[in-house]
Amino acid sequence: LALGLAVAQPAPSVTAIEGDGAGLMRLGPWPAHGNARPANLRHALIDNHVHDSTGGQSSLSGTVDFCALAAGCGYAGVERLADPAAFASWADATYDGPAFLHARRACTWVTVIEPSSPLESGV
Repeated sequence: LALGLAVAQPAPSVTAIEGDGAGLMRLGPWPAHGNARPANLRHALIDNHVHDSTGGQSSLSGTVDFCALAAGCGYAGVERLADPAAFASWADATYDGPAFLHARRACTWVTVIEPSSPLESGV
């Protein structure tokens, strides 16, 4: 989706945000981003070392160099975020192709209690 938007409308910047679990399971778009080389595409991977959408199981993100993967896929700019204040400068920087950011953060997993039936939720 982000690649299509970036190519169709090159004026605004487009930022795709995904988690480490999603990045590990769906690397498919990364080479497409590098191949198309839209300079207005930003791709931020927020790494909290868990698969949040499937219950908080640990991911293997600690064993993967996401920046090396992004560089190998052809991203023009690849950075690790050490200081959250640096996010704005990454988002505003100029690159000759897509830019990738790997941001690690501590896991703040919160258990979500879901209703046992649609009637209990008012749906």
